[in-house]
Amino acid sequence: MDVKLPVILRLTRKYFWRHHLQPEYVILLATSKCNLRCKHCFLWQKNEYGWGNLNQGKNDLSLEEIEKISLSMADFFFLNLGGGEPFIRKDLPKIAETFYRNNHIQNLLIPTNGTLSSMILASTKTILEKCPGLKVSIDVSIDGIGKLHNEIRGGKDTFELAIKSLRDLLKLKKTYPNLQVGTIISQMSYNQKCLEEIYNFLKKEIQPDSITLALTRGTPRQPKAKNIDIKYYQKLSEEMENDFLRGEVSGFRKIILWPMIIATKILMHRLVIRTHISGFQIPCLAGQLNAVIYSNGDVYPCEMLRSARLGSLREVDYDFQKLWRSEKLKEIVRKIKKSKCYCTHECHLPINILFSPKTLPRLILLSWRLLFL
Repeated sequence: MDVKLPVILRLTRKYFWRHHLQPEYVILLATSKCNLRCKHCFLWQKNEYGWGNLNQGKNDLSLEEIEKISLSMADFFFLNLGGGEPFIRKDLPKIAETFYRNNHIQNLLIPTNGTLSSMILASTKTILEKCPGLKVSIDVSIDGIGKLHNEIRGGKDTFELAIKSLRDLLKLKKTYPNLQVGTIISQMSYNQKCLEEIYNFLKKEIQPDSITLALTRGTPRQPKAKNIDIKYYQKLSEEMENDFLRGEVSGFRKIILWPMIIATKILMHRLVIRTHISGFQIPCLAGQLNAVIYSNGDVYPCEMLRSARLGSLREVDYDFQKLWRSEKLKEIVRKIKKSKCYCTHECHLPINILFSPKTLPRLILLSWRLLFL
């Protein structure tokens, strides 16, 4: 899928002009409801504003409310429909279509635990049919092989169901070339010694378009999950980088600007390692180009900043701009800059990398190198 010229011009303008920015990467947590109890989940706690898996979807925004929010937002490039387990929502295709129609999104990512195989396949097919110009990425979490994955995810046969979903989606991709089928491996204390085994299983047996490596973050359900040894992440990220540079990962090659996409993933892994070891590396654009909308309508600059709630969209007549242009957001952004706020959140890091003058030379050189593989 080509990135349209007006979008490129809009992004280029934002690179050089950083005042009164509208988000380009939006995470909408479509539901707080989830059918699993993963050990490393960082969104499991119900808080004073009614968010968390313990809430089980009671305060989730309706489709009509989401339509109002969408109409109040400017066009943006990338929508991440998360959860909870997003495919629990039967109206998920209509949510995607809403932002495709109103905000002209170019990319849609839906991360999933992969257990609702029939719903995942049906909803993905509907989205692809209703949004023909949209690049749709479905990322299935695989945190172990067989029993290990089941133990981490807290459900019976979760591994088998996730693999089935991956195979079904890869078959669907033959009909819909704008579908990207990916996997996510989350490193935690329970699986870090098995990361290479998981990666090689996925690469050889499943052959998804992409494999993403992520660190457990936030306050997980099982605190022990966060006892991470970064050497395991470093070892696997180096193996993945070598595979990229040898041209063994081909899932993005049909997409224009694919060298930049892969270069960003490589730099993201390097940045996560340095950040985990040494702290702040590059400025964060949360509250500027990144926005998070929780399923109950609360708006945050980032899921990691639990004290930085901008407010509820339900309390401002679903007008996103009232919160995004508020003095409160300006103060939060100033604090993010002044404190040099940082984390290893892989959802937000790509935007920080793409819009950082510090990483631009490396991004260009890596992209050029990949182009001539």
